[in-house]
Amino acid sequence: ALDKVRPDLAQETVKVVEDSLTTIDDAIREIESALASDPGNHGLIRSLVAVYDQEVGLLRQVAKIAERPGENNA
Repeated sequence: ALDKVRPDLAQETVKVVEDSLTTIDDAIREIESALASDPGNHGLIRSLVAVYDQEVGLLRQVAKIAERPGENNA
């Protein structure tokens, strides 16, 4: 998703988004690993859903920013 809009974003914005996505992906991996050991843990399941929601929210924000012509071009 980021690759599609990357040319429309300032380099600084891309860096912040990439860092945020890395953090989110790390959290997803950690929660999934914990769930592998304890698949019935509802707290972990809720955490995983919340992290996925954060990822979707971030990508939606990126898409909105990219839609604004000229505002964020490098």
